[in-house]
Amino acid sequence: HVAQAAAHLDRYFAAAAASPGTPADSITSAALFLQADVLMSQKKYPEALAAYQRAVESARPFGPEILYLAHTRRLDFAVRHAPDRMDEFAREFVSALGDIRAYTHALNRLYEAGLYPSVLTCASEIIQRFPESADIYGRAVYFRMMSHHKLDDASAAVGSQSALARWVTAHPSADLLDESDFWGARLAQTIQNRPAALIAYDAYLRTHPDGKYMTDARFNLGLLALEMNQADTAEREFLKLLGEQSETEILSTPLLADVRYNLSSVRVLQGRFAEAAALLESLAEVKTYKSDAAYLYKLGYVYGSLGMDTKAESRYREVIALKRAPAGVVDNTLHALFALLYRTERYKELETEFRRLAARIQDRPLVEAVASAPDSPVLA
Repeated sequence: HVAQAAAHLDRYFAAAAASPGTPADSITSAALFLQADVLMSQKKYPEALAAYQRAVESARPFGPEILYLAHTRRLDFAVRHAPDRMDEFAREFVSALGDIRAYTHALNRLYEAGLYPSVLTCASEIIQRFPESADIYGRAVYFRMMSHHKLDDASAAVGSQSALARWVTAHPSADLLDESDFWGARLAQTIQNRPAALIAYDAYLRTHPDGKYMTDARFNLGLLALEMNQADTAEREFLKLLGEQSETEILSTPLLADVRYNLSSVRVLQGRFAEAAALLESLAEVKTYKSDAAYLYKLGYVYGSLGMDTKAESRYREVIALKRAPAGVVDNTLHALFALLYRTERYKELETEFRRLAARIQDRPLVEAVASAPDSPVLA
């Protein structure tokens, strides 16, 4: 019905133009931002932006309600179609109205647009302008924490999370307890405080059994336990996530596929290599894994641990053939390949492969150690 709406608006504006002495009113302003909505739906974005601009200008004399609608429409449009104007429009919005609604909408849209420095500025204004008892105060602290995190300022994010935790404790009826507790754990993980993160994730799962971050918390707890060689804890959390999920569901859901991948690492840690191989093989056709260097290396390592040298070598060579692969994974793969060739007494091939591939090894001490070993078959 976009064409019909456009036709009605055209008739309205034609009638208004035919009576130039008629003063503008709030209906005219509303018609302008409806016209902008129509132009946006028609993907006429420059014309839509101009119409939203006129709507904001015309709304100024007619009170906060119509002005709020005009500003929100323009800011919502700018998120996707005029991101370079977002900061300007948000500033005009809060300057024009200055109330909680305006600041809330501006804060949300700036964050949605990924303008994290602007979010920090807006959040600071809110904290200075509104009483601590206001819900928007807590939301400003939350968005400040998230923006610091997005900007990779872990220290500032941790400080903001502490402030959020204090605010939530002082205002227990607020709806940010879930966020405060989860991000306390997540940021401890970010700064590599694994023991604190482990405790915090476990506390989150006990305190928020139906929390919105339950899945992420359980997955991260499993990862932390794996990093700390706590195989039993990692196994417990990963198996809880997999639960009774069907094979189709696991392979088609990225998070569940990641859980299975990491469960294979648990099996390696437990020395259960045949089970690890089965888990990894089931992921072979998952898009994110089939050409992933770390996945191929791990599968090769597991095959090698099972004495399946031919399969192991094939996976290692797949990693080496990739155009892009993390340097650390390449180092591990080359070391494993050289060890396999040495173990299987293929010394001539080892010498050839070392000379061909040594330049790709980032770990230079590894190159020197291999080349200078007294019994090294790659000595000149």
